[in-house]
Amino acid sequence: FIQLEAVDHHWRDGVPKYKTVRFMLVPEESTRLAQLQTNEADVIAVSRERVPEVKAMGFNVFSKQNDQVVAVYMQQQWDPVPVADKRVRQALNLAIDKEAWATWRKIVKPLTAFTPTGIFYKYPQPKGDTFNAEEARRLLGEAGYPVTKNSDGSYSCPKFPADQLEYIYNTQESTKNMAEWMQAQWKQNLGITITLRNMDWKTFLNTRAKLDYNGFARGSWGADYMDPFTFLSLF
Repeated sequence: FIQLEAVDHHWRDGVPKYKTVRFMLVPEESTRLAQLQTNEADVIAVSRERVPEVKAMGFNVFSKQNDQVVAVYMQQQWDPVPVADKRVRQALNLAIDKEAWATWRKIVKPLTAFTPTGIFYKYPQPKGDTFNAEEARRLLGEAGYPVTKNSDGSYSCPKFPADQLEYIYNTQESTKNMAEWMQAQWKQNLGITITLRNMDWKTFLNTRAKLDYNGFARGSWGADYMDPFTFLSLF
């Protein structure tokens, strides 16, 4: 935690009102909610979709719901088999229903480009591929990994070397939710299960920077200034 102590020589009498303020670093939202209920915390940060739950508990909610100039994306390593094949990368992208993810999360918008939609004035944002599970299965088959439909309606892809791939992300409830969503989408639409690996923020940044992972890593970027180049310059 980070603890701030008030000084005795503030220029206004009686200010600050509190002598000590402690910031506790708690990444799990469910833990923060529990701390609020047990009076271990006076104020917490919650995601927008949990606001009704917090209000139902009888707590006051202060919210600011402006669109954020932030993009969350997936970084890919192109070296490991099988993602060295462009068709496999395309298939894994097409198999994720971003519209359904945004509907479930409530606080995000689906993106097919690298910059947030409708933020930058007169910017002709390119459009990428949307959800298309059938085309994803076709591309995987074309790449040498045929997808078969089972009698119960599920899919399987026995030739796909899923054990050679992983998705890494930093430990946090929201990033875990996203990782598990994508894992479930690939399982449901392609019949493959890719391993998830979480780590603390510092280790994650170091691992991702060194490309010390096989396949995929969570990525995100917030604008430093209001121009598309704040995102495009990452390339």
